[in-house]
Amino acid sequence: MVNLGSYVFVFVALSLTVVVPSVQAHIAEYDEYWTQRQTNALRETLESYDPNPDNVTDHFNYHAALWVL
Repeated sequence: MVNLGSYVFVFVALSLTVVVPSVQAHIAEYDEYWTQRQTNALRETLESYDPNPDNVTDHFNYHAALWVL
């Protein structure tokens, strides 16, 4: 004889198997506003990138020293 717990487990497992694939978050659908923000953020990131980390460190240290003095 099979107990009630195994029936509940099978019911929940089958329910999740059916329901989970049908839930769609529509993550891939963006409106024009967010697409424009993404484009601007990527452009600003690429413009502000400095391939020389020593320059970045020196610039930061310079402004930190100005703030402390």
